[in-house]
Amino acid sequence: MARPSGAHIEVARGLLARSCERSSAEETRPGDPVAATRVYEALSSALAPILGGSGFRAIFARSVKLTAADYPLLGTIPTPVAPAPQADPVLTHVLDSLAKLEPDTASELAANIYASFYSLMTKMIGEALVEQIVRGAFPTIGESALEGRD
Repeated sequence: MARPSGAHIEVARGLLARSCERSSAEETRPGDPVAATRVYEALSSALAPILGGSGFRAIFARSVKLTAADYPLLGTIPTPVAPAPQADPVLTHVLDSLAKLEPDTASELAANIYASFYSLMTKMIGEALVEQIVRGAFPTIGESALEGRD
């Protein structure tokens, strides 16, 4: 699979930024595990009815594996478990990895993981449907974050 486009990376950055805005008292940066978890949960809630929980976790795991080719610091990616575990082992692995990184590197890694996810989803179900789902999960995302994709 080709790397995600710059536009997909911008969408992912927008999702992470919006998840930071939903923060309460603590300051959250796009590479924080809290922000990455919020994006995961919002996308999972929006996509699990379409893909099923196991399907969502499998696509997320594939996104992480594709990203790991450029970010070896992710190490060995665990295999997703079916049926639904208490916690997605791939997400747990990603969150642990993000927590160990400098904020800018963590932000870049998180954006690339979600850009890969977005890219995979658009190839599977189409750009228009993915946009509609993302807007439902992130109502404040705005047009600018979803414009100009390849």
